[in-house]
Amino acid sequence: MENKAAQKNNLKIGIFDSGLGGLTVLRYLLDYFPNNEFVYLGDLGNLPYGNKSKNNIIDYSIKCAQFLETKKVDSIVIACNTASSYSYEILKKILKLQFLMLLLPVYRKLIL
Repeated sequence: MENKAAQKNNLKIGIFDSGLGGLTVLRYLLDYFPNNEFVYLGDLGNLPYGNKSKNNIIDYSIKCAQFLETKKVDSIVIACNTASSYSYEILKKILKLQFLMLLLPVYRKLIL
C-alpha cells in the first residue's frame, strides 16, 4: 500500500547542500515522492561549509535559496547540516517559501 505522503502531486521541491552529499537526500525524496519535481543545487564553489564563518554560510544559503526560488519551487530542503543550523530561521523570514531542514527531527528529539 502506497503511503499518503507519496500520493501528493505537483510539488516542485528545491534541495541545496554545500556539495554532493545532499544527493542521498534527493534519492530518498525521489523514491518517497515519485510524482513530484526536484531541483538540486550543490554549492561546489563554496564547499565545504564547515570551515567557513557563520556570516558566509548564511550568505551562501540565502544565495542558494534565492536561486531555487527563481526555479519556482514550492519548498526547499536544506540538506546541509551547517547551513541548516545557521540559516534556517533567517531563510524562513526573508523568503516566502516553506523550508525544511534535516536537523529538525534531531532538535525535536532532543527537546522532547
